[in-house]
Amino acid sequence: MTEKELAAELKGNFTKGFAGRYGKLIAENDLFGFALNLGLDRDPAVAFHASYALERAFFIAPEAFGRHIGHFVRNYLAIVNPSACRHYSKMMAWLLDRRRIELTDSQRQQVAEATFDRLIDPSVRPAVKVWSMEILDSLSAELPWVEEQLYDTICWLMRDDGPALRNRGTKICRRIRARRKTTRR
Repeated sequence: MTEKELAAELKGNFTKGFAGRYGKLIAENDLFGFALNLGLDRDPAVAFHASYALERAFFIAPEAFGRHIGHFVRNYLAIVNPSACRHYSKMMAWLLDRRRIELTDSQRQQVAEATFDRLIDPSVRPAVKVWSMEILDSLSAELPWVEEQLYDTICWLMRDDGPALRNRGTKICRRIRARRKTTRR
């Protein structure tokens, strides 16, 4: 299957089981590169569908995805489609939490800055903000400025946003307080 053929498939109707079917197709045929390219497509439907299927493929075959980490990081920094951003953020959070990604100092800084921008942007959806908190919490060990700003930012965001953000924000603030307590001893 070519990238053009995959794009045509992804542009089709979004039916039940869509992400699972195309995730399996991407994983089994090593179409990760094509799916990553299509995640930045100008057509919002293609970008969303490609990102959703990519996320499913990623969880089916994380080892195969490993060869595409550089491409993934570049896309994570460039993604603007709000629906696609949710899937990229979830994958980035998973990779960082499980230490399955090694970022250069420059990439780490860029990821932190882009993620903070998403976290504080009022137009960004709650799911992206929740994953952004997780990403930033994972990066905070290597970037002290992240932890310094993250706690206050989360507290500020929890004033107005819904239960998902408050719940995750409370958990992350608890982790930050525990780390601060440990470092003071």
